Amino acid sequence: MPLETPSRPWERIGVALFAFNNKDFLITFDYFCNYWEIDKLNNTLASTVIVKLNSHFARYGYLDQVVSDNGPQFDCQEFQKFAETWDVEHTPSSPVDSKANRKAEFSLRFSLGRSTSAVKLRKFLTCIIKKQKKSAIETA
Repeated sequence: MPLETPSRPWERIGVALFAFNNKDFLITFDYFCNYWEIDKLNNTLASTVIVKLNSHFARYGYLDQVVSDNGPQFDCQEFQKFAETWDVEHTPSSPVDSKANRKAEFSLRFSLGRSTSAVKLRKFLTCIIKKQKKSAIETA
């Protein structure tokens, strides 16, 4: 069953993890305005994902619902406690029928454009990795 259209920004977000060039990333997608962000992850632990989501909360405010693929980062006590603490409804999509989180999982491809998505994705993620390395060097 499809999700209802949200009535305001940040009411519902979709999240998904993906790997590129042996690096892990989190994509966060707002269902209302189709806005997305990509965060590089140092690891794929629930605590790391929660830190990234808290960073989004600090910028955009708190959300009502998060839709995920229910991977191990989301299907654990730590994420459940996080959702309860902030009064966020966690809606896992089914591994068999992941239509509920399709927007998060495919938003990057659509946002980059249909014709050059693979090339733009590679350039975009390479840029993120370079910025991460530069930031690490500057803070060392």
